[in-house]
Amino acid sequence: MALTTVGKRVLGEYVARVQLSGKLEKLTINGAVKLTPVQQADLQLLLIGLWKRPDYICPPLLPLKPDHGYNSRVMKDGFSGQQYVDWLEAGCSDAAVAGADADGYRIHLGFGPMGDYPNITYTLVVPIHSDSHGCVHVDDVIPKGLPAGAQK
Repeated sequence: MALTTVGKRVLGEYVARVQLSGKLEKLTINGAVKLTPVQQADLQLLLIGLWKRPDYICPPLLPLKPDHGYNSRVMKDGFSGQQYVDWLEAGCSDAAVAGADADGYRIHLGFGPMGDYPNITYTLVVPIHSDSHGCVHVDDVIPKGLPAGAQK
């Protein structure tokens, strides 16, 4: 999975606007995340299990709704807007692997380990949100194992 060219551009513009204004905006960037065939197939199997629908289809292109993640990672946790963009790009890369929690309810992509902070190793978790009607999207990236406000 990778951020598309349009996805990267619009995400960068969004982060710049929010940093200037200090106010979150709701935004959906359609077609922002392109899944690899393996990611799509793995996510589809997980979504079929979650929704108990053998006909559930995971689309190859997912929308990104960046406001929740920006609020969580930048405004609350104290990381930079650029760090949020970098994490989304890595967490949505072709090397990310589909997975779920033990219950199968929290489906995600995982990437890492990351070692860019001194003495801290963490992984990126990109939650995959869905509904029973086949709407699937990305809205966050979680640096699991990295404390809020960690400094490089």
